[in-house]
Amino acid sequence: MGIIDFVFPKRCLNCGVSGFYICNSCLGLVDRAFCKCIYCGNYSYWGRTHKSCNRRGRIDGAFAIWRYEGVVRKALLKFKYSFSYDIVDELVKRSINDIKNYPFNLGSVLSTSVPMKSGKERWRGFNQASLIGVKVAYEMGWKFDDDILIKTKNTRSQAGLVRRERIKNLRGAFEINNKYKKNFKEYDSLVVFDDVLTTGSTIRECGEVLKKAGAKVVWGITIAS
Repeated sequence: MGIIDFVFPKRCLNCGVSGFYICNSCLGLVDRAFCKCIYCGNYSYWGRTHKSCNRRGRIDGAFAIWRYEGVVRKALLKFKYSFSYDIVDELVKRSINDIKNYPFNLGSVLSTSVPMKSGKERWRGFNQASLIGVKVAYEMGWKFDDDILIKTKNTRSQAGLVRRERIKNLRGAFEINNKYKKNFKEYDSLVVFDDVLTTGSTIRECGEVLKKAGAKVVWGITIAS
């Protein structure tokens, strides 16, 4: 046990049992995320975009591991607003087997994360999507670069917005970093990480920017939905 753990012992964020922020018992109460097409919202195997929805320039799919409830929700909120490496380590450890069992062959993968406006990231001190992404990418053996996408305008918080408002709020908010334009040909797929998949507006907007820049296959991955 390290000195930090001795002074501030880990306790499950849901039940308070010592040793972990996410204990096995509480995680067992959280359902797996519902797999749905990110465009129409209907069930789809592993979140793959339906053929009927997959028009030119749209992303190939997106999936989450857990429902945004119980100890997973508490862990993501705790991580987001009072940063702890240990929490993100546990979230990734609990999710990585599902990602490794992903049934589609992505080939060589370049991964990135949903960016934050630089001022907001400086204020918070970190980008939670990037920290999740770099750890998952390491476990998967994927290249990760959080500098591929940039956020070019401030947007309202997505919380509390209905689907139409979320789409409008994010339209035109992301761009490719100039140094990465036309630099995706050596990779079979690109993966975009975020923490929570709600309506999918953020992942869609980022993914479609990547498609427009030349990415062949784009998927989104989040911890919860």
